[in-house]
Amino acid sequence: MHLLDLPNELLDRIVSCLEEECDIAAVVVTNRQLFTAFNSTLYRFNVRCNRGTVLYWAVENNRPDAIQRALTRGTCVHDRDVISLAAELGRQDCLQQLFLHLPDGWNINKRDSSRETLLGCASGAGHLSTVKYLIENGAALQARSRGATALHRAAANGHVDVVKFLLDRGADTSAEDEHGHTPLHTAAEEGSSPVVSAFLDHGLDVDALTGGERSRTPLHLAAECGNTETLETLLKAGANMSSRDYFDYTPLLLAIDSGQIQAVEALLAGGAKVDEVREPDDEKPPLCVAAELGHLEIAALLIEHGADIEATDKWDSPPLLTASLDGHVDIVKLLLGKGANAAKVTRMGWTALQAASNGGHLEVARRLLEEEGCCVARDDASRWSPMHDASAGGNLDVVKLLMEHGRSASKGSDRTGLTALHAAASNGLIGMIEFLLGTPGVEIDARDHTGRTPLFLAARAGKIKAVKKLLEYGAAIDAKDIYDASPIFAAARNNHRFAAQFLLQRDPHLIKAKDIFGRTPYWWASRFGGTELNRAFEDAVLQNDIRVPLDTLYSGPNESSMFSQNRGFCDVCIMCVDDCKTAAHCIACKGDEFMICARCIDDGMACLDRAHVVDKWERQDGCFDCRSSL
Repeated sequence: MHLLDLPNELLDRIVSCLEEECDIAAVVVTNRQLFTAFNSTLYRFNVRCNRGTVLYWAVENNRPDAIQRALTRGTCVHDRDVISLAAELGRQDCLQQLFLHLPDGWNINKRDSSRETLLGCASGAGHLSTVKYLIENGAALQARSRGATALHRAAANGHVDVVKFLLDRGADTSAEDEHGHTPLHTAAEEGSSPVVSAFLDHGLDVDALTGGERSRTPLHLAAECGNTETLETLLKAGANMSSRDYFDYTPLLLAIDSGQIQAVEALLAGGAKVDEVREPDDEKPPLCVAAELGHLEIAALLIEHGADIEATDKWDSPPLLTASLDGHVDIVKLLLGKGANAAKVTRMGWTALQAASNGGHLEVARRLLEEEGCCVARDDASRWSPMHDASAGGNLDVVKLLMEHGRSASKGSDRTGLTALHAAASNGLIGMIEFLLGTPGVEIDARDHTGRTPLFLAARAGKIKAVKKLLEYGAAIDAKDIYDASPIFAAARNNHRFAAQFLLQRDPHLIKAKDIFGRTPYWWASRFGGTELNRAFEDAVLQNDIRVPLDTLYSGPNESSMFSQNRGFCDVCIMCVDDCKTAAHCIACKGDEFMICARCIDDGMACLDRAHVVDKWERQDGCFDCRSSL
């Protein structure tokens, strides 16, 4: 159907839905009929969206005479925005003409469509004469424009003459905008040093705090935004460089955090403490903050001003470890060049090389390995070596680099017995598993101190692809740990249906195996598994005609559901522990790493060395993952 054959009502509906001026114009210029019908629509669109009236044109071109002619011939001032435009552009003569034709009761302090007042528009644009005119005609000093007063607007844009005039007229210097900032804070944040000086000359407190939760001084804001001139003005006025905001940041820490090197330099020159820390958050000294964020020039500046290159945070991590963890190789080189100790071991047992290996930062690891005495493996202090960390993260290039430097991929941790293959299997890293299994000396059925193989850990974590890959390479499907549990137990106890199902397909008779408790995988599944897991066991029983004890039959959901795997695992039954207060750990076994749940304790289980008596046990009072920091 041709466009002109459509009813006028439908055409009007179509045109009214168009959102672009060019589309409406295309319709209008099609032919005379459509021009006649819809030219007015195009005009209204132009008025609504493009300020297309004669009044807007006259204001933009500063033609008060055109405004006068239009208004005397019947044009009405329906749109407050045209008056706001006149105030913003400082068109005082145009304002006077518009004011002459305003209806009775018109409110000069009412806001326009952008939530701006006339005084806010004029003050923000710095038109002093227009500001004076508006105040003479009743504009209120404290009227808000988008949450801010006219004084905020002038301060934000550095209009010192307007600021001084408003101060002389009694503008409220303590008024807060929607961010809790007074005009002084706004000026400091925007970097207007003359305006800041005007406020300070007026008697404002140089250390006034913002409202809201952040509680920052003008110096905090100037430092964070890198407004060096303003910062120096505040320092000359006696601003406190040690003041802390709600999050315990000093101006120096904020400047470092935001990478403002000139602000950092000005603060250090003014006497800021180079080793102040964030307390009680993470106790990071400034150099650690710079190292974490990769601010090389700031790190060099801090060292130049005497920062301790071995200063540590709450977790005993020095700047070198922090930079290594985040892969900032230039900062690592800087710190090593200044004498940082690459062999330092934190109280958590970590080294810089472990941090780099964990993050997969090859160049950082390469540089650290060049350092004489670099601590490559400290299994006496940590559960894992750099090789374990690299393998657990799937960082193949780092693993190869470590092997080039003589590190073994087959060696188990002295504390836990875990190998690199255990680490890769736990995380289901197929590429890493294949690489390690192709490495001479790596045993597919290597045992940790509890007798568990990589296949066991893959099943415990439900990593079905890793389970398949290990079995493909010949892993022992029925290898038992010291509690007589095989991988099928690990899958059943932790509700991993697909892993359990695959293991049962490979060997259905695994269902009859018994652990040290005298329980079968089916028993564990029936007590702690879900419906799908139990169905997998039932199918295995029926399809293979396997006889199982009646007390292992599934009887529906029970009182205990599976727990979050963000928690620790019981070292006996390897089930996730939902609440650390239901667990205990032996302070002698596995270097304070042996954990046992309350259920296993009630069942008579003990730690690895049964000679350890009750006084060797400690009840957990916090999260397993955080235990060592409690």
